[in-house]
Amino acid sequence: MAVCFGAFAAASACVFAALVADVPTLLGRIGLALLLIAAIGLAMASRFPMDAVSTPRERMSFSGRMHGVSFLVGVPAQILAVLLLSLALGSSRARLPLLGLAATVWLSLAAMITIMVMVGPVKQGGFGSGATVRCARR
Repeated sequence: MAVCFGAFAAASACVFAALVADVPTLLGRIGLALLLIAAIGLAMASRFPMDAVSTPRERMSFSGRMHGVSFLVGVPAQILAVLLLSLALGSSRARLPLLGLAATVWLSLAAMITIMVMVGPVKQGGFGSGATVRCARR
């Protein structure tokens, strides 16, 4: 997973570098700043592996806590960056195919929320040691 997070961080940073000259509006600049923040969050996620899901909160390692911080930084920043950049670039006809790719991010978010609801919070209202992990049998 570290390689995936690292690749996603590098890709986000490259998109930032590619668009920095093409986004003149304030809305677009805010979106670019959020994209850079998301790249930093993704790089943090690649550097700090997460603990097992069943690890109680009080026994989490520094690495696991930092992975959680990277999630809290990276995911909202990525979602808001896509929204703001979509709005900023939406008026440009040359960027029209990018809006389809932006829609993919929103569909992915919907899928992630659906999976999180299905895996679900435990009876106490949170994720963690009481959650069951189901594995498919082959």
